[in-house]
Amino acid sequence: MQRCSVVFNLILLLLVMSCVHNPKDKLYQIEKQHVLKVGMDARTGLPFVQQGKDAQAYGGFEYDIAEYLAQKLGVELKLMNTPWDELLNTLKAGKIDIALNAIERPDPPNTVEGIEFSTPYYVSSQQLIVPKKDNFIYNLSDLKKKKVGVLEASVAKALLEELNDLKKAGIILYTFPNHKTLFSELQREKLQAALTERTVANWFSWKNKNVKLTGERILERPYVIAVPKGEARFLNHINLILKQAKKDKQFNAILKKWHVV
Repeated sequence: MQRCSVVFNLILLLLVMSCVHNPKDKLYQIEKQHVLKVGMDARTGLPFVQQGKDAQAYGGFEYDIAEYLAQKLGVELKLMNTPWDELLNTLKAGKIDIALNAIERPDPPNTVEGIEFSTPYYVSSQQLIVPKKDNFIYNLSDLKKKKVGVLEASVAKALLEELNDLKKAGIILYTFPNHKTLFSELQREKLQAALTERTVANWFSWKNKNVKLTGERILERPYVIAVPKGEARFLNHINLILKQAKKDKQFNAILKKWHVV
């Protein structure tokens, strides 16, 4: 009888200990402070995230997803405006809780020291966009001897250069420093097509009815949330929210609102 009592007390002690929050636990800290600090670069621009005229006002589908995540955690969102190429280092330094800003999942995912990644919240790809009246360009194989615009140092540029080198595709390549000038030349029909990130192509074609998307998705890339390594409870919680989000009308309404479906 005494042995049973000892075992019962031991089990009870273990249960109590499991309920005690570790003060260094990231999720516990967020819940205690009632704030989720999200690293994003507001210079990324729409449809991702962009700062409004009010310094504290932001918009974009990724900003709305950050708000959605904070809401599901039951806390307030605090956007920490951080240069994109400094996001992961800022996360490792403990200055932000997560980084959420068009971060592609590395392959394999455990190659970034001190960082872990969530399940995808969005899957992007490369996409061809052409003048609306064009009925001839559908896929990469249709680009031979065509004038095609891409961004400097982009996946699209590397892809088309590889096609030219290995397949002798004969694509006439033009590079641009930003989407504004790229799409301007496409609208003026100085280009016959542009290859760029599908999210931006979707947004631009919605805003400008004289262009359209064509062909299939190319090189799909999942976007993920970066979290500090070793925060299993926090990461599992984020993954659960993202898993449930796929069937959540509120989450899907965000993608439709910004025309990135």
